[in-house]
Amino acid sequence: MKNWKKQMKKAASLLLAGVMVLSLVACGSKGSDGKSDKEDKKADKKTEQEGQDFTKDVLKDLALKEDGTPIKAAITVAELDSEYIIAVQKYMQYILEEAGADVTVSSADGDAENQCNQIYDFIEKGVEVVLIQAADSNAVAPAIKACNDAGVKVIAVNRTIYGDCKVDYSVLIDDKAMGEMCAKYIADNASGKGTKVTTMQGTLGTATADDRAEGFNAGVQANGLDNIRDNPCDWSSETAMAAMNDVLTTDSDVGAVFLHSDCMLAGVVSALTQSDKLKNVGEDGHVMIVSIDGAASALDYIRQDVLDMTVDNSPLAMATIAAKAVLTKVVKGEDLGGNVITVDATAITKDNVDDAAFWGNFNVDDGYWSETASVWDQYTIE
Repeated sequence: MKNWKKQMKKAASLLLAGVMVLSLVACGSKGSDGKSDKEDKKADKKTEQEGQDFTKDVLKDLALKEDGTPIKAAITVAELDSEYIIAVQKYMQYILEEAGADVTVSSADGDAENQCNQIYDFIEKGVEVVLIQAADSNAVAPAIKACNDAGVKVIAVNRTIYGDCKVDYSVLIDDKAMGEMCAKYIADNASGKGTKVTTMQGTLGTATADDRAEGFNAGVQANGLDNIRDNPCDWSSETAMAAMNDVLTTDSDVGAVFLHSDCMLAGVVSALTQSDKLKNVGEDGHVMIVSIDGAASALDYIRQDVLDMTVDNSPLAMATIAAKAVLTKVVKGEDLGGNVITVDATAITKDNVDDAAFWGNFNVDDGYWSETASVWDQYTIE
């Protein structure tokens, strides 16, 4: 029996790896929108010119203080295991450095204590502003308080920060609204009221996961769905695979799956494949899958008719707004007033999946995102 369990676990791991590899291959494919190479090159050239214009006309020397020296900024993120957080970090760094800022970056590797120590180190090195995507919304409060005491400005990106401390500015998205959006989409497109749904949750205790859960459950009640089980998965694809397998064993008639993040998609797809439950969108027996983030891998799952919908939770928009706060306010010594900017969210389906505005259709290593100037102009830093 033990050997059999080991063999099954090994087989499941191999299958998950295979699904992930296929997903990565799909993410790297181009031309799914039917454009010719000539059209793609023309679009790339236009974006490159827009980037040069934005850098020259808007960003040039914007990071220089009155005395001519560059502002010192630090970026710390929870971890670098997902496309999403990598994009947050890289695009904030890109804009700040294009404007001439002195930027230090770090990752907490999922450890809030580690992130606090990084922030203490930033303070010692004379950093003037910290942009933080918190590993834990509550546990980082002592380090943020240390920033307050040292006169270092703090900008929270993507995750709210709680506790006895002051956050000078927050750039967020409405996680509750995104959760409700996912529940409504299931209700509008599933077989009817009473549809059984199950949830793959992120790390509970973080504002992101807690708010998405609250919003989704409110949507479940409002739309007459039956949320049969919440599965704490800590943003892990392997954990989501195990949880999905368990759900399918006890409730084989589950009609939909809600994921707190696209980073768990490969595991859910693997579990459905193992159980012969993976049917394309529109086919009989299809288990609906809805998610949040809008990562490149999710967009390709939509193109393959595997994923029904994901929500564009743009890290590039948040990065742009956070960088603008530094470059238009902090660099001038102006107060940010504790204000909160909430970025708009958009549902991504087969109908609009190829829209260039979605961050999942952008390679963050390319530098300039085509929507940067639009986002910069749309959101006012008060």
